[in-house]
Amino acid sequence: MLATPEAVTGCIGAEMSIQAIGLDHPTGNLGYGVRRILDVLSKNLSGADAEIGVGVAIRKDPGAGNSTFRYGLAIYDEPREHKPNRYGHIYSDGRRLRLHSVVGHTGADILLERNSLRGVQLNGDYTAGVIVLKAGNQVDFDSLGDHAAVDFNTPTTRLCISRGGVERVAFGLGATPGLYIANDLSIAPRDTGCATWTGAGDETTGLDPSTVTLQQLAARVVQIESTLTFIHGLIGLDAIGKRPC
Repeated sequence: MLATPEAVTGCIGAEMSIQAIGLDHPTGNLGYGVRRILDVLSKNLSGADAEIGVGVAIRKDPGAGNSTFRYGLAIYDEPREHKPNRYGHIYSDGRRLRLHSVVGHTGADILLERNSLRGVQLNGDYTAGVIVLKAGNQVDFDSLGDHAAVDFNTPTTRLCISRGGVERVAFGLGATPGLYIANDLSIAPRDTGCATWTGAGDETTGLDPSTVTLQQLAARVVQIESTLTFIHGLIGLDAIGKRPC
């Protein structure tokens, strides 16, 4: 009969520590300090190039039956500590961090689930994009089952916002940009070319279609065009001051 989890006896395979007083060297070893509990080095022989496959491997023994890690690697603070650890730093001239996950798993490759001020903060100067998604992937928003997603449709050159798998709104980013609602072009690039109006518009006078005069109708058209140009910005003036047609 197996013991309950609470009755498991604690054990440690190996433990290493350094007894030290005070802060480590502020600039030694690229700012990492000169005290090391474990230093894993790659070395070559006879001056030839050499590659080491893995510096530290954490894996399941194929012959150990159904044994697993709860956490393959854990860096944590004890509750009594006053100075938290700087948990990790990866510095390399090549690929900084690369994750290979099991194909077809249903979880997340990276999961952040603490209530911190920020989930992810990127402070570098990125010349080719802060976050880059492979073509065909999307950014998902899932709150209480109300699933929404944002993705870029390469064939149509549209940045699409969908809900429930159906495109709701899209921004055309091709040579002729536009706003699409329910897959229909709703706002296209401004058209220009008509001469400007003279006289004032009128939007306050109530009009009766059976008795409206041509002057009243023209004043309403002037006001509508002015609103679309200067309030909503759907149409606009061209370079020589003409109103759009």
